[in-house]
Amino acid sequence: MRKLLFISLFLISYVTYSQNSEDQFREDYLDACNLISKKYVYFERKVNQTREAFYNEHKNFADSIYWDAERFVQEIHNLRCLFPDGHFSWSVTKQISPLDKFYTLGFVSTFTNDSALIVKKVYKQHNKKLFKNDTILTINNILATEFIKQLGDKEPQSTINATLEVAARNLTLKKYISPLDFDLSKYTIEVKNGKRNKTIKAEWQECGLTSNVFEARNNSELLLVQRNGYLSLEEIPENYYSNHSSFYLYNKTIDSVSFSILHLRDFFAWEVSDIDSMIQKLNEIKSDYLVLDLKDCSGGAFDEMLYLSYALGVNKSFKFFYDNITNTDKRYTGVSDFDFITEKIQLNNSWNGKVIVRSNEICGSACDFFIRWMKINNRALIVGNPPAGRGGGTDQFELSNTKTTISFPQRERIPIQYHRSVEGDIMNIDLISEETILNILEKIKSTNNL
Repeated sequence: MRKLLFISLFLISYVTYSQNSEDQFREDYLDACNLISKKYVYFERKVNQTREAFYNEHKNFADSIYWDAERFVQEIHNLRCLFPDGHFSWSVTKQISPLDKFYTLGFVSTFTNDSALIVKKVYKQHNKKLFKNDTILTINNILATEFIKQLGDKEPQSTINATLEVAARNLTLKKYISPLDFDLSKYTIEVKNGKRNKTIKAEWQECGLTSNVFEARNNSELLLVQRNGYLSLEEIPENYYSNHSSFYLYNKTIDSVSFSILHLRDFFAWEVSDIDSMIQKLNEIKSDYLVLDLKDCSGGAFDEMLYLSYALGVNKSFKFFYDNITNTDKRYTGVSDFDFITEKIQLNNSWNGKVIVRSNEICGSACDFFIRWMKINNRALIVGNPPAGRGGGTDQFELSNTKTTISFPQRERIPIQYHRSVEGDIMNIDLISEETILNILEKIKSTNNL
């Protein structure tokens, strides 16, 4: 059965439910604790507590407090905070959320390797006071580095690098479906641009979100998010070729060396035929290099990961060690493969030329596995920043009374040739760089590393 490795974000639709009682909120909270204690495959790695002690502690807590909608949402979020795992997520309905809309500060930031918080995109309809490449020095009189570390504790990821980058994206967006807090007070932000410092007041404003690139570019009221729901800093030029909403292809020549740059937004919802026709297009272009730009790429499924691997000529069997907790709470381990996927792959085209893969800390799940699979098979030069280390699949559970969902891994897959878990792993890559993909390619070309 196909297993998805991505977290879906429902941006618009929701269902109306009746008002919940205190007992129903308590029941759903305990149900969440029970599910985690029995089914979360990484439990022993993430908390210094037995599964039984975890449940008993939270049961005693649940019986000691008064429950209402706001307290329930806060405590479900507090459960999430305990587990540094990028595949651990939660979502509540609008009816019980303390927030009723999406809110933005009007810009998107990134946290750099040298611990700087940099503005990388500004939505002028929401914020006219900040500019691209402003450095944020303080937020509410707290050093930006410390503020981001504190925000990272509210949604810890599988690696510290991913935690800090996700926190930088979370800084300017509040989502009613999974609010990290409920405070819509203005932020006092001190920024530096060149030699000039200034202090501004940034206000939370209602906004709309879309994961559709075309919609975002044609409707200034919509903020672009990548397909895990984080504010996007994907690099997609105005002119591109696309045969699918997951693929954006453009070309660049540097000192007579030609590059075809294919930005993949995700490893979800495209088929063998989609990548086959894209490879046909690439072969017609006949560039010297294929660059797979995976910056901010969402996860997806092993199916797409293997489709793309086969399209690049990596067609060996994907064997892995597995550790599974079943729906009946039994645990079993062993070695298996994905031959049931690959034996059905039929491609008319393949790319046999050189490959460069660009990664960053948002890349996770199937994208994580793909990057490592390319490294294992010496198929690509890996540049950018290491991927998120988000290694397991995710399984979703719905709590019966509030219709809240929680998602976390019940299973682990470790490629036999990798010798260590992908979950929590900071991968060694060939070139660390936070520059744009074009600047990275120019740097590689100028240093004769191609």
